[in-house]
Amino acid sequence: MFLLESPPPENPDPLFFLSLGMGSAIYFCVWLLEQDGLRVPPFDQHPDGDGSLRSSGLTAETWRTWMTRTALLIDQRRLWRSDLFAMETQEEQLFAFEQDQQAISAVYPDLELPPFDAPALTEQLDRHTVWQDEQFEKIQAALRSVYGETTPPDVFAGDEELAAWQGVPAVTERLHELRSEYPFAERERSWVTYQVDRETGNPSIEEMAIDTERLPELVRSHWERLGVLELHLIAYPYLIEYAIAPNAIVLSLSPDPVAFRRLIAIDELSPTIKLTQM
Repeated sequence: MFLLESPPPENPDPLFFLSLGMGSAIYFCVWLLEQDGLRVPPFDQHPDGDGSLRSSGLTAETWRTWMTRTALLIDQRRLWRSDLFAMETQEEQLFAFEQDQQAISAVYPDLELPPFDAPALTEQLDRHTVWQDEQFEKIQAALRSVYGETTPPDVFAGDEELAAWQGVPAVTERLHELRSEYPFAERERSWVTYQVDRETGNPSIEEMAIDTERLPELVRSHWERLGVLELHLIAYPYLIEYAIAPNAIVLSLSPDPVAFRRLIAIDELSPTIKLTQM
């Protein structure tokens, strides 16, 4: 997941979290449609597949429910109170900011930096903490609208692609079979160009197929209403912009290098939670 700077330095209000990434769980949901041939608008432009999931009982309605639940379960806000992703204490953050400023001044003595203002920074950190708590409660409310008082599945426990699935055993069995065949790395390459480090031999992302620097500008008018926007990049034969309430959009690659001009799906995201419990 690629976290873009939030809020941008030139406009600190309102606070906003924008993430962009290629999550295997969302990828997998769409890839299955192509393998089976099930068409669920707007994912209805792929050729007919083997029909194995449809014959087992998968329908457009159950697929949409699964896709929505998957987006909720992998929402980054769920981690904001996790011990595994615990943030530094405020005192530690203040100390780190001050140390960073001193380090920069030592390397660039002629650079004029504003004086370290601990009270002002403390106020900003307090504000951000309150905002994070509010966003965490929003995703919890969205999950309760789907799962009620039942504890949602732990999508981060190693079963990300199928954690949100609830359906007939025949479909479940076929999903597990297809999961073992799922070519995630191959599909991811449609969005990124890799280079290999000559010393370590490890791949690293060299370039993405979109201009990520323009994203904050393109979603600026929606910041205050949404608070959080998660963009899931997928491979699909045609341009797709699919909104999943309350805060996610699924995008397929467009031949247009500035495809994000057409982020019209963002207008479909509701400021209120409208999800049904099954």
